[in-house]
Amino acid sequence: MKSPLRRATDQGFTLTELLVVTVLFAIVGAIVTTVSVTGLHHQTEVENRGDAVAQARTALERVDRDIRSAYPLLAASGSQLVLREVLSSATRTVTYTASNGQLVMNQSDVPTSGGATRTTRNVLLRNLVATDSNPIFSFSPIPGYVAPAGSGVNASTCAMSGGTSVDPGCVGTITVHVQVQPPPLPAPVSISDNGTELRNAQ
Repeated sequence: MKSPLRRATDQGFTLTELLVVTVLFAIVGAIVTTVSVTGLHHQTEVENRGDAVAQARTALERVDRDIRSAYPLLAASGSQLVLREVLSSATRTVTYTASNGQLVMNQSDVPTSGGATRTTRNVLLRNLVATDSNPIFSFSPIPGYVAPAGSGVNASTCAMSGGTSVDPGCVGTITVHVQVQPPPLPAPVSISDNGTELRNAQ
């Protein structure tokens, strides 16, 4: 007696075919996951970089505004500015200091009519990258500046001999260069102004 012929639709899949399909699904799934994760990481990095640039630009604008208002510049170096502004109601001294990965602003207002001095302290930037070779403040001399004889002042950089400070009377323009690197970013974000002319009393 002959056995009935098996129809093709009853054959199903072999174990080898199931394994091949499973491996293919796994490969496709891994590719899709990798692409998705890479895209998310890139998007997060772009957002973090944008936030860092925005914070740096806000701090830069604040420093530039105070430089334009300063009269005079009291002291300066690559990591510090001390500015004074005489207002109708008070004499204001603003000190910007870059240290320990922060840009800090200290402000002191002495009322013209007397009374208690008011002081404030604000951290404008964190994760600041500032070194001796990459200072946050750099200086250009007043056009035609000639250093007094024996002063030891470098007329092209305003640097005073024997230290990191500059001669306030030499400075005509201050350039602010900010680099920040929040922990998620693989490289620092850099932003600088074009130099702000100083309205110095001298």
